[in-house]
Amino acid sequence: MSILYGNILSWGSIILIAILMILSIAKKFERTKIAINMVLFLYGLLGSFTYPSYFLMRLGSSIRTDKQFIDWASMQFYNSITTLAIITTIVIVAAMVILIFYHKYASWVKVIMVFSQILLIVISVMISFNTINKIFDIAKYISGTAYYNALVLLVIPLIDHLIRKNIE
Repeated sequence: MSILYGNILSWGSIILIAILMILSIAKKFERTKIAINMVLFLYGLLGSFTYPSYFLMRLGSSIRTDKQFIDWASMQFYNSITTLAIITTIVIVAAMVILIFYHKYASWVKVIMVFSQILLIVISVMISFNTINKIFDIAKYISGTAYYNALVLLVIPLIDHLIRKNIE
């Protein structure tokens, strides 16, 4: 399970994001951009669903934890990821509504997506301040979840492409 959250896939996703940013400048390579978006979206979706169990596995195997701390840490973590998941869902639904019903504002959807990705990271940092302790680094897992949720938001350009394809 740790290979999913290890250095190779994390750096691979960062490199794919850089390639996607470079390709977004050019009008060509539409299929490549869609493929990269799909890979990053699937990686983010997989990470979003499996990262909480990885957190619990790591928390349970920690030597310096007792039952009361595990309960507190898991409650903090689940409250945080619930907040991040709600924000992600609201952004995706709002983008779909804009893309389907308000075509003239469709150019703003990518701006909303990028702003929301940055907002997810900022919110995760702010939430992480409440989890500072000397026993276990909960903030790392909250930030990791925010990163995966930010990757899930890459479904918005895929939805945009499908809607434009059906309109034309």
